[in-house]
Amino acid sequence: MDLAKDALAVALVSPEIKTVLIRGVSGSAKTTLVRSVPGTFGKHLVNIPPNTNESQIFGGIDLEKTVVEGRRHFSEGLITRANGGLLHADDVNLMYRPVLNSILESVINGKVLVERDGISSDYSCDTKFLATMNISESELDSHILDKFDICIGLEAIGNEETRYEIVRRRISYDTDPESFCEAYAAQNEKIYEKVTKAKERLEFVSLSEDILQLIGAVCSELGVEGHRGDLAVANASRAIAALDGRDNVGPEDVKKAARICLSH
Repeated sequence: MDLAKDALAVALVSPEIKTVLIRGVSGSAKTTLVRSVPGTFGKHLVNIPPNTNESQIFGGIDLEKTVVEGRRHFSEGLITRANGGLLHADDVNLMYRPVLNSILESVINGKVLVERDGISSDYSCDTKFLATMNISESELDSHILDKFDICIGLEAIGNEETRYEIVRRRISYDTDPESFCEAYAAQNEKIYEKVTKAKERLEFVSLSEDILQLIGAVCSELGVEGHRGDLAVANASRAIAALDGRDNVGPEDVKKAARICLSH
């Protein structure tokens, strides 16, 4: 769980890291971790409910306003509402593949292409995509997995005390979200400040030639195809160093970055 929390912090520090996938069996606290993001990291979270259609996600014609006003009216989608924050979807392995692919492409490229309802247009989007999936159900194709900069696996929680605490916090949040957030305000404030300082430091964090060669060697050894994996590890390594208050990336940063970026 700690590695997963670190991965989320890395994603929020690095502007180049756009997509995060959290995989695990049922009971591994994937949803609980996701729900902690707004309070912990100060980012608003927009959820994509199951069976949401393309127009609801990417935007489309608002028929009611179009009829009333006598002209086409374009309504924004969930991806637009997530600007400046995070777009989230549970069970992405059960999502219609073309829609999932379009979400990933839109977030990665920072641009949404809309071609439906007689409309052909594009608009910019500035969000990160945080997805979860249950590994006991259907898997994702390799070309989809490759589009996630970070991929973290969570194991089922067997420790009795930990399971109790997760359930207690989940019920507490569902019952009274505002009081729940207030209870952890001080702890969350420290994490938020750490992430904020890391974002400010990031531009000064450098990658030496030795580190770049190490990243290449690690990705080559793991059989990583293409260059997305190398770039993800490089960006994550810089964010990890920044979170640790350093301006130089070391081998341990690369090792940790590989764990969170290359476990597809």
